[in-house]
Amino acid sequence: MIEAEQLPARAGKLGTHLLGRLRALAAQEPMITAVRGEGLLVGIELRESALGTIARLRAAGFLTLPAGRDARVVQLLPPLT
Repeated sequence: MIEAEQLPARAGKLGTHLLGRLRALAAQEPMITAVRGEGLLVGIELRESALGTIARLRAAGFLTLPAGRDARVVQLLPPLT
């Protein structure tokens, strides 16, 4: 099913697009210190704890997790489909 629906290729394509958009945002937003990822496994590192940002993203319907030292990374969990 994963290969039949071409999910790895889709994750790569969407991830490239997402990382590009997030890096453009990071260039304008001093709160973001780094954007990194592979495919749709994406993390956004913030200057301070990401817990408040994660709570707001979850309230808006995004699937996110805290990660990294001092929970400063917003880990995005977008769907593959």
